[in-house]
Amino acid sequence: GKRYQGANFDNYRVYADGQREILDSVKGYADNVEQMVEQGRNLVLIGSKGTGKEHLCYAVVRSASQKGLSVFWTRGVTTWSH
Repeated sequence: GKRYQGANFDNYRVYADGQREILDSVKGYADNVEQMVEQGRNLVLIGSKGTGKEHLCYAVVRSASQKGLSVFWTRGVTTWSH
């Protein structure tokens, strides 16, 4: 949505313990997204509300699409509520 149109790794804010490690890990995934896709490795982020999961996902989507990859996004509530 519009809320995350400008979301990227540079403007992700770290507020809580552990967020820096997650940021680095997700950024590493995005940096190597072509290899991750080739290996069949997906990205799943799970955590408390307000910790930046969607922001990081949008940053990965942006990175993948800039590299010419197609992206499928679903929310956990949609996936696991059936």
